[in-house]
Amino acid sequence: MRKIFLVTDYSCNNACISCAKKLDEKGRLNLDQIIEKIDLTKPSQDDYIELGGGEPTLRKDLFEICNYIKSNYDTNLIILSNGRKFKDKSFSKQIKAVGVDRVMTTFYSPYKEKHDMITRIKGSFLDTVEGLKNLEDIELPISVKTIILKQNYQELSDFVSFAYDTFPSAWVSIHGLIMRGHANDNREQLVVKYQDMKPYVEDALDEAIRRDKNLGVFIIPSCTLDPSYWKYLSINWKQMTKEMVYISPEETIFGNLDVSQPDYCNDCLINKNCSWAWESAWKEYIDMFGINELNKVTASKLRYE
Repeated sequence: MRKIFLVTDYSCNNACISCAKKLDEKGRLNLDQIIEKIDLTKPSQDDYIELGGGEPTLRKDLFEICNYIKSNYDTNLIILSNGRKFKDKSFSKQIKAVGVDRVMTTFYSPYKEKHDMITRIKGSFLDTVEGLKNLEDIELPISVKTIILKQNYQELSDFVSFAYDTFPSAWVSIHGLIMRGHANDNREQLVVKYQDMKPYVEDALDEAIRRDKNLGVFIIPSCTLDPSYWKYLSINWKQMTKEMVYISPEETIFGNLDVSQPDYCNDCLINKNCSWAWESAWKEYIDMFGINELNKVTASKLRYE
């Protein structure tokens, strides 16, 4: 199974302070270029094409892109979107009609004022809520996630409650921050230490467990959480990243992301099953805080416990 991540361009109607877009990333793939690059990857029924940006729903040829992919390949098509465009019910119905399998959206807070502060667009929270409700009404599968920031880490349990209560059909997840682009530029005001987020991540998991839900947890070192929670963490991230195809206006790179790990982790028994991710999650974090919060599992440690 591969993730084929397709960045069509970088236009967006939000201006999130935690965006992974780099300042020098510009350009736009036209429809012919997108078709050519998709054909090169030869998607299979086990693959996932994630159509992102920028904000892909702003493209006037979005339906043509989706229709080409679904008409020519038996593959899974996901749109990564801020969800605002889907408040247009006609647009939502067209997205379903062209065969999109799922829409994935980020809420930065369960509270509209804070979400709008992070997106820097007043009204974005209510637009997104309305959009996702429209998708639920037409039974198009949705995923709802949050990204852990200084601004929201103490309300992770509230986010979980908000997501499950507001969107009963959604798959819900929480993600550590990837320090790339604007997120890296703003990291001093965004990044929360693992030891500080730990009780709130565990509270969020407890809330999901209480509801008998499977909360996804990504891009957090497993060893920073209590071992009783490890079975709930998403552990196939590294392998998926290693096989990932990244397509953007600047380049097409196969297996482009560095999935190496800190030297400290080399003899950890969790290793490939760790929920931590590639270099933009750990290298920058270690530059800021070091490795003192990590608690690797080794054979010698197990013997003495």
